[in-house]
Amino acid sequence: MTTRTAVVSVSLVLGGAAIASAGPDPSASTAAPAVQEAAGQVMDSTGGVIVGATVTLRGSSGFGRDTTTDTRGRYRFQDVPPGAYLLTAFRDGFAPATKELTVSASEPATADVTLSPASFADEVTVSFTGAHSMSALKIDTPVRDIPLSVQSYTSSFMKAIESTNVADLYNYTTGVSRSGNTGVDFVIRGIRASNTGNIQYNGLPGLAARFNSPSTENVERIEVLKGPSSVLYGQAQPGGIINIVTKKPQAERAQIVDLRGGTFFGTGAGFGDSNKYHLAADFTGPIDKSRKLLYRLVAAYDNEQTFRDFAENEDLYVVPSLSWLGWHGTILNLEFEYRRTRTALDSGLVAPQNDITLVAPINVRYQEPADYINEDGKTASLSLKKLFGGGLTWNVNWRSVWHEDDTKGFENLGLTGLTTVTRRDRRQLNTRRFHYLDTTLARSVSTASIQHKLLFGVNGGYELTDFDRVQFASAASLNVNILNPVHGARGLASRADTHRYTPAWSYGVYLNDQIDLSPRWKALAGLRYDRRESQEEELRINPRVREKTSDALLPVVGLVFQPSRTWSLYGSFATSFTPPPPGAADARGENPFGPERGRQLEAGVKADLGGGRGEASLSLFEITKDDVLITLVAQAVNDQIGQERSRGLEATLSHRILDNWQVIAGYTFADSKVTEDSDPVRVGSRITNAPRHSANFWSRYDIRRGPLSGLGFGLGLVYSGERAGTIRGSSSTLPVLSLPGYFRVDGGIYYVGRRYELTARMVNLLDERYYESNLGTATTSLNIRPGSPRAATLSVRVKF
Repeated sequence: MTTRTAVVSVSLVLGGAAIASAGPDPSASTAAPAVQEAAGQVMDSTGGVIVGATVTLRGSSGFGRDTTTDTRGRYRFQDVPPGAYLLTAFRDGFAPATKELTVSASEPATADVTLSPASFADEVTVSFTGAHSMSALKIDTPVRDIPLSVQSYTSSFMKAIESTNVADLYNYTTGVSRSGNTGVDFVIRGIRASNTGNIQYNGLPGLAARFNSPSTENVERIEVLKGPSSVLYGQAQPGGIINIVTKKPQAERAQIVDLRGGTFFGTGAGFGDSNKYHLAADFTGPIDKSRKLLYRLVAAYDNEQTFRDFAENEDLYVVPSLSWLGWHGTILNLEFEYRRTRTALDSGLVAPQNDITLVAPINVRYQEPADYINEDGKTASLSLKKLFGGGLTWNVNWRSVWHEDDTKGFENLGLTGLTTVTRRDRRQLNTRRFHYLDTTLARSVSTASIQHKLLFGVNGGYELTDFDRVQFASAASLNVNILNPVHGARGLASRADTHRYTPAWSYGVYLNDQIDLSPRWKALAGLRYDRRESQEEELRINPRVREKTSDALLPVVGLVFQPSRTWSLYGSFATSFTPPPPGAADARGENPFGPERGRQLEAGVKADLGGGRGEASLSLFEITKDDVLITLVAQAVNDQIGQERSRGLEATLSHRILDNWQVIAGYTFADSKVTEDSDPVRVGSRITNAPRHSANFWSRYDIRRGPLSGLGFGLGLVYSGERAGTIRGSSSTLPVLSLPGYFRVDGGIYYVGRRYELTARMVNLLDERYYESNLGTATTSLNIRPGSPRAATLSVRVKF
């Protein structure tokens, strides 16, 4: 069998214009006598260029640079002092390769590095987190140069924990907690997401499925930006955003098939009683001989009988994509996405008197066996990157989403005494449309000795939600017992409720400047103007039209001090806003409300652990959200006398101790609570589903030599402290629901060959009984989500 290879040609020359640079080395003396430049091109054995390959240069003196290849497969490092260096090049689909080289002051040095298509054994050496991020500043930037908290989780980490959807990562994502079953149900830094802007897909809002977390089959990495992010991304809650960066077509042909089966065998589910199956394929390669036109096809099918009674979920996911490199200096990507889900309607558990000790076993489900949520989502995304002369880069990003869902069943409505769950017969048909555009111009300029990386952007879009409650009725005939629900109740007579048609238009313009003040000091300054125009038309109950326009001016500033290549000290101030819905109304039926505004003060330190082996960080933050829109309990009206605040710290560590041993860990303390409210009883209440203390740890060790070569072991630890499931209220006599803290142990056993990989993954080894969240009303516990009992999966991945 012939193995195809890729060749990286490396040239070190004096002078010349730079294609890419990570900036001057803070540890280098400003009086260095001579510097070189490192330039080259990444290509495969047929001469096809490799776009987006990562090239790093590390010196014995602590010097370090990272860059990526452009649309012609080229890269260049500026200002390389004489010395000994280690050059590393890698790209998804190829095995990393390194080579030693020496740069002298008198003559250039050259080196050739050969990359072979990656085997599974090579993939496990890829770091769990990336040293660069696109999400934080919309320009590929080293994490150590960003005065904000950001982490980039790679596909290597997703494979290590056998994730099939983004929510699987939340337990191991520092500062993030899952708070429900939709794509935006998470808490980040103690602040509820609750907005489509808090989860992005290649930098734009709009998911193919609403009630199920996004699939990870087409994900290259997940970037988590902590704190307010509205300057670049528009409306969002101030806790932070999660940006899903998808896989792109590759110039080297590859075909991967993934087969997986699993079962629950813990509390509430016997071995073999509840099963899950997963089938996925990932095919990529060139279409034409010149390798200017590339394709990728990702597809997955999941079928799961969950540990909840009579609950079966089915998910079909297909993503074809194309890349065209034919236009000089341009990358054009086109991606289509289809997701079809058939999910059992599940309103969770209930806790009488908000007492968690009175809940039913975790398998009990109050909905009928045939109650369902059906979703169909289609998306189209286009991105274009064009390089012009003089270092000018133009980016265009477009995303459209067409989504429908149909929910039918008896949802949890309330509690009668300690034994009865009341239910509501509900059917709702929803339609959503998202059409968003973001375009930017980026260029590096100099003013005297100060370097600027300027980014000017314009974005906006159109959203439409059409929510039609075609059935909305309740009666005593739907009641069931809390511990032993008897199914088979008949639906009620038809009773239509609201039908709301809500279009909205968003516009934004922003300017961001990354400033190299000196070799040791870097700054960030940005400003955005954003405007949202929306209306809500009620088509059935008391037909009416309400309109609302909101705008905001949003700044961000930050400063980084780097005393050496190892350390970065930073501080920043960032802002966010969330416009009020057009249907919000005060006691007079008017909507005078302004947007909710968030602000964050953050200070921290980041450490580069050297040699590209990892990083660590420690940050202190305070997030304040003003003008919080609330619903008064005593009246069906809104008010805006509210403030929430979250204070805390985060510590993260990602380290490749050895080439075959990696560790990722994190700890978060977040004291988040209501600090102002029109109901004084609520003041001091903790934000629901937000633990004060949370921690995560995952370690993987692979044996690389000897008779056990290829065998690997993984260990995961997850801790979440006690959380409030409800808040206090003057109209309620119920105590606050307390969701107990929990400690979960996960594990994995791997066997990795060149063309195949076997994984046995275990979740909740000790069969800890725990609850992730409560999605009931502010004061009642009507939708408590239990965590998974002990479960195991066995998977095999084969590369052809």
